[in-house]
Amino acid sequence: MATRVSAVGEEALIDLTRFSTSGKSSQDLRTARNRLTRLGHSIAFHSPPLHSALLLELRGISDDWLRSMNGSEKRFSVGWLDDDDLRESHVAVARTPEGKATAFANLVSENQLNQITIDRMRHRTDMIPGTMDFLFLALFQYSKEQRTKRFSLGLSAFSGVRENPTSARIEKEVHYLFRQR
Repeated sequence: MATRVSAVGEEALIDLTRFSTSGKSSQDLRTARNRLTRLGHSIAFHSPPLHSALLLELRGISDDWLRSMNGSEKRFSVGWLDDDDLRESHVAVARTPEGKATAFANLVSENQLNQITIDRMRHRTDMIPGTMDFLFLALFQYSKEQRTKRFSLGLSAFSGVRENPTSARIEKEVHYLFRQR
């Protein structure tokens, strides 16, 4: 994984052209995937428009996740759950052998960058350990099969923003604002 630092923060990027699950560094990911596959869990990809029954399932996951975080939708930095917007998204859903949806993530394509970005990801509190690793590996593989070059795990606002003599003016200004918080 690489990070790209910009004037507004750091972005975690997976280079899908070189991504592989082989090797010691990916052992935990392979173990999670193999365990959940053996137990009968699956990942389903859905293209827009999403049907109402699926949106209700995703809303249930999101509500459970929000309760576990003792929070509500923040509506900044990352996407918030909006049914109309989500209906027009590509979504990956993790399911138990019984068909219960336990986690999901929706994707936003950044065609000019040949990059896919996660907009929202949520999971149930009762999912089994490794479910999110299972979901992410499926997302990486799916994106790679679509010939996407990079997968963004998101931007951490203001992270990595530093002021030094070679910094762009906007980066210096953002660094100043970050110090004021």
